[in-house]
Amino acid sequence: MKNNIYIMKLFSFLLFTATLAFFVACDDDNKGKYEMTDGVPTIYYVRPPDIEKADSLLVGAYMGETICLVGDNLTSIQELYFNDVKALLNINFITKNTLLVTVPREVPNEVIDKIVMVLKSGEKAEYDFIVRIPAPEVASIKCEQVPEGEDVVLYGDYFFDSQTVPLTIVIGDYIVPKSDIVDIQKTQVTFKSPAMDVKGTISMTTAYGNSGRTKFVFHDDRGILFNFDDYPIVPGWGRPNLIETGPDALSGNYMKFRGELLAGEWVSPGDNYQCNFWGEDNGIPAGNLFPSDPATSILKFEVNVLQEWSALPMNIFFGAQGSQENALWDDSVPRAQWIPWKETGGSYTTDGWVTVSIPIADFRLSGSGADLEKIPTHYGSLNMYIYNRGRTDAVGTDCDPVILIDNVRVVPGE
Repeated sequence: MKNNIYIMKLFSFLLFTATLAFFVACDDDNKGKYEMTDGVPTIYYVRPPDIEKADSLLVGAYMGETICLVGDNLTSIQELYFNDVKALLNINFITKNTLLVTVPREVPNEVIDKIVMVLKSGEKAEYDFIVRIPAPEVASIKCEQVPEGEDVVLYGDYFFDSQTVPLTIVIGDYIVPKSDIVDIQKTQVTFKSPAMDVKGTISMTTAYGNSGRTKFVFHDDRGILFNFDDYPIVPGWGRPNLIETGPDALSGNYMKFRGELLAGEWVSPGDNYQCNFWGEDNGIPAGNLFPSDPATSILKFEVNVLQEWSALPMNIFFGAQGSQENALWDDSVPRAQWIPWKETGGSYTTDGWVTVSIPIADFRLSGSGADLEKIPTHYGSLNMYIYNRGRTDAVGTDCDPVILIDNVRVVPGE
């Protein structure tokens, strides 16, 4: 019995000792942690956060850049503003002598070119520093072939406007009237399209005087293979039943894929989902359908998916004149496979017409989706099919889509 009591006392002592050691260790860990101090901070200089670039002193930075303030008593800073925009402070990146902070991405209402520090006492201190506004980045466009009077939607960043210095948009030499600019947001701009004969790259100048230009050409009419309006056009082996027009048209006629698509690894839904453009049938002399360098060129077309598409890939491949449909069944022929429904949660529709861009350099897949590590060598015909030849990740689910296609073209690289 005495032995049991001794053991219990020993266990209790050891437990007490371990607990005490734990709390002492925790207290030691807390030493040196961030504590806000009184007084006024001093900033000696501002540098990049990379210690290897510590000798590079900064007088300004772009929105979204991270910088390091170097000085003394920086733990007295309670809040920090760039101009009148509050920055997010992280106490893990603040010491007495350094403070890491990211310049806010929000545009200031008032530009004073200063860092404003609010101290523990409520007082303020200032340091001269310029927040540089990036040039507008026009990353993409919803549709390149927008008819006159319809909405053109540009996507990107840093699209800044003001009452005194409005944002301007120029297409080639054509200045878009301010009244035609429908909506301006930081990452999206909408304006009314001019006539189709107005074409060129789109440049944009913001309220801060910065300019940016697109790589693509708006209303681009180069390299048109078929727009389903200009005749004679023979869509391989005569499939005129795919060419229609109607209220959903972008301009004139379009090609319409429609009908039941059954999901599967080896599925060919037939004539309603295939279009061929063979040079020899359309009076094009032996050779390539387009003049630009294939290695740097881009296949483009407009598409309007009216009913959900959720099965099988769209295979697009070039072949030699006279090859007709032979490449369809030859899985060693490199092709592109467009499968937008995989990227959108399993089904795909569009809100109106959108432009699809596929570099010819991406025409390197087999029928099953394997990388053949080569691109086509012949460009005398073009074939577009929705079908699956063993691609396991493009099976999808049964669907009954309606897919409109127009303005199939190959343009020089951007």
